[in-house]
Amino acid sequence: MGWQVVFHDDLQTLESPQADAAIMARCHAGYEAMRAFRTTMEMWWAVEWYRDVLYHDAYGTMIHSADFSETPGDAAKARVTPGWRAAASARRRSTTACAIG
Repeated sequence: MGWQVVFHDDLQTLESPQADAAIMARCHAGYEAMRAFRTTMEMWWAVEWYRDVLYHDAYGTMIHSADFSETPGDAAKARVTPGWRAAASARRRSTTACAIG
């Protein structure tokens, strides 16, 4: 099933670049603030809570992914996971240091 966007009158699945364009067209038309975003993932990334859950390697080449952009989907998990774990560990150490200090 994958990622889905719920509108008041429709449910759209983010399953292709064409679906992404359709979702963003709907968001751009209905919400002025959404016009700042080019893709659904970019829009969701702006919401801090989603950052820990926004990962998919189901199809295609990664886009809007900093150093990982252009990584083929079948290689994405192996390349991204070690960096994600290191970043998560660093955040935990930073949070702990702030809490103690």
